[in-house]
Parts: sequence; C-alpha cells; structure tokens
Amino acid sequence: SGNVKAIATGLKGVIRTDPVALMKTYLIYEISRIKSSAGKQANLDSVLLHEIITDMALALDLDWLLKSYVDFVSSLGMKPGFETRNFVYLVNKFRGWSVDFDKITIATPFNKVGFQMNPSGAECEKALANIPEPDVIAMSILAAGYLKPPEAIKYIRSLPNLVGVVVGVSKEQHAH
Repeated sequence: SGNVKAIATGLKGVIRTDPVALMKTYLIYEISRIKSSAGKQANLDSVLLHEIITDMALALDLDWLLKSYVDFVSSLGMKPGFETRNFVYLVNKFRGWSVDFDKITIATPFNKVGFQMNPSGAECEKALANIPEPDVIAMSILAAGYLKPPEAIKYIRSLPNLVGVVVGVSKEQHAH
C-alpha cells in the first residue's frame, strides 16, 4: 500500500514476533485501503473485528489481544467493534476482563427463531437486556430467509438495547 506506518509496524512485529504489532499493521493497512477507496469525504466511525478472530480470541482467553485492539482502534479516533456468534460468552468474558461496553460496538445475531443465537435465543435476550451502555447491532434478523421482514422487524423492535440492524442480501431479487 506504500503506507510507511504500516510497513514500519509490520517490520517491528516480524522482528519481535509480536502479534499485537502484526494486528496493528493489518488494521493500518485495511483502514488505509478503505479510506483510499471511499475518498476524503468518507468518515470511518468504527471497525469491527471479524467473528472468526473475535470468537477464537475469546475461546483462547486472549484478553490482551482484544484489549490491544480496543486501545489501538480507539487511538485512531474510531469505535472498536466485535462481530460474534457467541454473544453471551463475549458479554461474560468482557465483564470479567473489565472491557467497557460503552466504548465498543457489538454485532451479533438476533432473530425470532434463535438462528445462530448461542447458546440460545433466551440467553442472548437476557444478556442484551443486562448490558450497560450498549451499542449492539442485530444481524441475521431474517434467520437466513426463514422469517419474513414484518415478522422479523416486530421481534427486533421488542428488544431493548439495540442501536441498529444489518441485513445481508446475496441477490438483487432478495433486496427487493
């Protein structure tokens, strides 16, 4: 990318075998690519860590890695975020690690049938209701097409502490 900061941080990470430096390098690179593509008028407010990285770091108790991610993204003037398929587990781990919920965004499945809601829909709803200062975005609200939009929206509206939803479509016909 020609990004000198990314190159310097990456070399430091390789020489020292420092996973935090390598993570920072990757983030610097990806953020610079996004900003370059979006143009000068774009404003990048948040960066969400992919669910595979988030859930693996949770399972391996890598609190130092996730806290470093929060600190680094925050230092760039953005809100760090996490995508997870293990919402209750994330909430419990973050409480134990003293991660401040008002400083992060979380994207996780919420839908009427409990699709991808681990360990259960009821447990996820309970965890959502008990988060202080939440910034939670619901995804998979249509349960992979099982639910119709009016039914999905009715359920989502009944939940406390959600700040938004994300809906993915794979075909133009699905968007219509």
